[in-house]
Amino acid sequence: MRFLLLFAALLLPQILLAQFEPGYYVLTTEPGVRRVAQIKMPDENTLLIKEGEQKKQELALSQVAYFKAGGKTYRPVSGFSIKSGKQTITHGFAEVIDSGQVMLYNYSYREKSPPTMSGNGLMYGGGSTWVTIRLIENAGQQNFTIISAPSFSGTSQEFRERLRPFLAPRADMVKYLDAKLLLIYHLEQAVQALNQGEAFVPVDPWKAAR
Repeated sequence: MRFLLLFAALLLPQILLAQFEPGYYVLTTEPGVRRVAQIKMPDENTLLIKEGEQKKQELALSQVAYFKAGGKTYRPVSGFSIKSGKQTITHGFAEVIDSGQVMLYNYSYREKSPPTMSGNGLMYGGGSTWVTIRLIENAGQQNFTIISAPSFSGTSQEFRERLRPFLAPRADMVKYLDAKLLLIYHLEQAVQALNQGEAFVPVDPWKAAR
């Protein structure tokens, strides 16, 4: 149980900006100009801004180069699929978790769940929940890879194969990865150590949770 709680705490979906937060945004047509505004992103497809005393307005995602709000930086992402491959992201924004040689992001989106009919014919449930996935790329390539792993083990063959190319400059990390000691719980720590040239030793999640 403690292991599962640790996994939930580390990968808990991050709700986007549910209320207006102070920050700034940069348009693709004016890359050198930061526009101060209150910014809100209530879902993955809607970006709202309020500048000064003006009324709120919605910006097309394709118009924005990047933005910062609530102390977090969001950059454009595209070219990957969500919802079991049923939807391809052409314009989206993800929170930057770490940057440098390797970029790590959190991308959040709403996933609808259909209502269910009970035995007596009554409908219940339905609605939507937030889902967050981890994206990784080599800086400047705009070629995003989804990184995931089973909650119980924290690793899988797919997880290791997808992550290995990004950790290739660090033989110590690749060794931990192949030994199934570097788990998805260590992803942020590993990327940060890689980008900053720091030592990295994966901590046993069981011990970390005690």
